[in-house]
Amino acid sequence: MDLSLEEEFRLNGFLHTGNFAAEPDKALAWSGLPNMQKAEELRKQGYQTIADTQGGKALDQSLPYDSVLRGEVTKDDYDKYWREASSQFSKAQHGNITTLVIGAREERDFMAVELPNFVDDKKVTSINGVQREQIQETYHANHEEGFKKVCEAEQANTFEKQNDKAEIKQEQVQQKDDRLKYAVSAVLESEKIEQWQPREVVPHSVGERVEVIRMRDLERDRNAALDRMSEDRKAGRDINDKDIERLNPKDLQNIKERGDAALQELIKQRELEREREQERNRERH
Repeated sequence: MDLSLEEEFRLNGFLHTGNFAAEPDKALAWSGLPNMQKAEELRKQGYQTIADTQGGKALDQSLPYDSVLRGEVTKDDYDKYWREASSQFSKAQHGNITTLVIGAREERDFMAVELPNFVDDKKVTSINGVQREQIQETYHANHEEGFKKVCEAEQANTFEKQNDKAEIKQEQVQQKDDRLKYAVSAVLESEKIEQWQPREVVPHSVGERVEVIRMRDLERDRNAALDRMSEDRKAGRDINDKDIERLNPKDLQNIKERGDAALQELIKQRELEREREQERNRERH
């Protein structure tokens, strides 16, 4: 079904008065279904596509894709108005433009209207971190080479973001390791470590049997603490300091020297011991 003249007049007026500007340096242009998921991830980080602008939201309410599926609007009319919106979007941005367009087809909106506007708009300072003038010169000499330069910058930009994420993750791991070593040092310097020291008792006396039971209880508490640590690790939770206090002096000294790697080994060793215990219990029954 074609749009009425009244509806066309309303949409045309709206397109030329709506605000399609993203925040400075936050505009995100994407094209192609393979880039959709990546675009969603960047939107969560504060980047804004045409759909996130005031004008884009309003147009989506007035002309949703569902209207094409319901036969209320033809696909040609839908594409026409959204292409005009893309043109307004590409003329309204300030600062750096981030793209996700590797693999974009030549007939799509980015190649047809957005890129030509971006490269000639002085409000745009750069595209994927590359100065606009550099891309503009290449683009006007050869459109294909200009687009290629945008894609190369996009690829480098994506790689840089992945490296940033890796560095952040490494820093978080280091912070956890430092916290663990600090907690272990605090236990080693406290009186709690003394509970593991054997006490003088009369041989073959009741006191000796009590001491054996006491050390056995300490070992049981230590193993229970390692079991909880194992569950915390699997659930992505931080280790509880109270569980660290239940480790023996040898465990603590090893962790103090080697950090989280030593704790991981203790947890794995305990998991193997627990599996063997379970296997023995099954054999008995």
